[in-house]
Amino acid sequence: MRNKKNLNMPSHYEIFNYWKDKKITNNLDIIRASDEQNGILVVDDWGEPSCWGCGKLVKYLYQYKQYDKWLEQEDFKKIWNYKEIKSKFNRCHILANQFGGSTDVNNMFLLCSHCHGESPDNTNSKIFFAWILNRRKDYEMGYNFHVMTKIFYDYSAMLNLNINEFTNFCINLSNIDRKKLAKRCGSNFGYVTYSSIAGYMVDGFLEHSQKKDDLKILKGKQLSLKL
Repeated sequence: MRNKKNLNMPSHYEIFNYWKDKKITNNLDIIRASDEQNGILVVDDWGEPSCWGCGKLVKYLYQYKQYDKWLEQEDFKKIWNYKEIKSKFNRCHILANQFGGSTDVNNMFLLCSHCHGESPDNTNSKIFFAWILNRRKDYEMGYNFHVMTKIFYDYSAMLNLNINEFTNFCINLSNIDRKKLAKRCGSNFGYVTYSSIAGYMVDGFLEHSQKKDDLKILKGKQLSLKL
């Protein structure tokens, strides 16, 4: 039997449609995106749904043929109500349901399950929006870069890596090479840990460095033969 509460909840698209042209100011007010006052957009990309907290994307979304068609047609209703989107993003209350928060679109937000679990449940919407702003500062595409950066630095120190070269390697790594390296990255209970992600990047960098060293040796030998 379907949950009766869900019957009264707006769809993912209806929530998106309300928030798509809104932004949160540093004073925690909600204004239109076109207003000159500084703030962060609630929805970064209308055509590529992501968590409105940490920015986590839906994996392999572009592999679904119908998604490409909807994107080309700018059919945002079908995109945001697509089953893969609905399964990844929870419809969350801003003012907590347990304190009488409504299911009106202006009191609903789309978050991944991780952000939903950590978001504040209270009667003050400004606390919720303050949490969202801080989340955006710490996270990008679902990853906490403060944690990731610390792990990178720890690995670099322990393995005697040149941190500047390692950073440049990570920044300039192509998506194809990143996907190849990611195949070496396992998961624990369905979750890929920060240490695993950092680990496969370090592994790739070590291989890259070894190839560069081998190339230098080869060029040195070729030069000596010419002399």
